[in-house]
Amino acid sequence: MPVNISRPPINIREKLSELERPVGITGQSVMAANTPEEVFAVTGAGRKNFIINGDFLVDQRNGGNTQSIAANATAVVTADRWKIDNQTDGTVQTSTISGDCPAGLKNAIRVRCTGTDTSFAAGQYLLLYTQLEQRDLRVLRWGNQAAAFSTVSFYARSTIPGYTLTFEYYSYNGAQISKSFLLTSTWQRYYVVLPPNYLTSMGDGVNSAGYFNFWLASGSAYTGGTLNTSNWKNAVNNQRCDIRTGTTFMDTVNNDVFISGVQWEMGATLTPFEYRTYSQELALCQRYAIRYQTGTQNSPWGLVLGAYTGTRGFSTLHTPVQMRTTPNITSITSPQIYTFALSNLGFVTSISAYSMVGNMISLDCSVASGMSAGVSYFLLLNDILFSAEI
Repeated sequence: MPVNISRPPINIREKLSELERPVGITGQSVMAANTPEEVFAVTGAGRKNFIINGDFLVDQRNGGNTQSIAANATAVVTADRWKIDNQTDGTVQTSTISGDCPAGLKNAIRVRCTGTDTSFAAGQYLLLYTQLEQRDLRVLRWGNQAAAFSTVSFYARSTIPGYTLTFEYYSYNGAQISKSFLLTSTWQRYYVVLPPNYLTSMGDGVNSAGYFNFWLASGSAYTGGTLNTSNWKNAVNNQRCDIRTGTTFMDTVNNDVFISGVQWEMGATLTPFEYRTYSQELALCQRYAIRYQTGTQNSPWGLVLGAYTGTRGFSTLHTPVQMRTTPNITSITSPQIYTFALSNLGFVTSISAYSMVGNMISLDCSVASGMSAGVSYFLLLNDILFSAEI
């Protein structure tokens, strides 16, 4: 005769909590996760850090060397994907340093005051920031009831006693939230859990999703109100930066702030910094900037250039990755044109991206004279920067 056997339901979480052997921090985080996405983030599957070059490994423009930034300079690129707005009357330096870094991290960025500004105007400020594409933040589902929590973390220290650093995210459509942190002279990890953004939606394009800001100094126009820390709201300028950040950074020469290991991940659980190899980080950065230098692994020595006229020709370059948009081109050392017999016809007088399809870029080059229409030549790039920065 048939026999029916039944078992009462089992609460797995309760049973695990009863085990003598501890579950561990990661196991607790997995059990505390509210969504599959949070489990995905905790277990480290896939790429979790929205921030590119958060450990400042890649510095194609400066090679880690010190960079001097003049007063009232805007959007100066430091390490790849990071910029400085120095809207003060003083001067600063940036450099990517190694050695003096948090455990497990190789590089950090140092921002140093090299020329003081002790009479800040209300609207002056000093920012270190990066920007992300709108499509890269779609997973946060901003603007609807399924919007997700996210967590921002970073390591920092300062040589300034009692210095307060303000983090802010300022969305492209006006939503804003901030959090301030009191730094010490030793490396510490800081974090903030950002609530879901129900206020404004996120686009799906290659344009900026907003500004991921570190306020290093600020006048009263941005510090006069109560810092907005609890929920996303439409930005009010005087609630964006902590009054304790103020102008201290620019008061004394050789004031330093160091930052490393910047991470922004989905979910309300802080997880270890996501380490990526140099080649992985470089590939992510090259969507926004590629520097070709003669004698480096990136350098295509002899691109074929077809002469359209005696002074104008076209060539095609295959980039390692598809760039964000058709890039602007800056000649650090001007390209040169050679015949196939390696006779030098001189430096290129202008070069631009004529069009882009996938990772193929058509180059439009001009030379003073010497080419013949319909004839092919070599194009030596020398030292040249392709930029598709946000």
